[in-house]
Amino acid sequence: LGGDRPFYYVRGHGAVVALPAGGRFVALMLQDDILYVREGAVHAFTEDLHWACGRIPGVQGGVMIQFRGRGAVALKVQGALSHVKLDRGHAMGVDAAALYGWVGRVVPHAVVIGPDSGRYVSCTGEGVLLLREPEPAG
Repeated sequence: LGGDRPFYYVRGHGAVVALPAGGRFVALMLQDDILYVREGAVHAFTEDLHWACGRIPGVQGGVMIQFRGRGAVALKVQGALSHVKLDRGHAMGVDAAALYGWVGRVVPHAVVIGPDSGRYVSCTGEGVLLLREPEPAG
């Protein structure tokens, strides 16, 4: 995982206490699922999960982390987080800043709409989209 914050590997018996320092935690339990989420949201995950880094094609910035397998992922989120089911054979367009991640076999790609190309993402496939309110500019 990249970025400017340290990342620690913790092993042993006991409990780890973490405080969100702004925002809140959301815990997800994966049961042989595939989760993609923005790198900056990942706070912790269990060692049983396999992970890899990637990007949404055509969207500037925003590294995505893919998690696979069985285990827990703790996300630190700002604002409201909601989810929308995406059915096979349908497409959904979302603001790139609002797309927090997804669970399942979703295929995202940038959509060029006028001079703001890359601001929207078209999602196809089957799964659940995780959406958030965009962060205020400034």
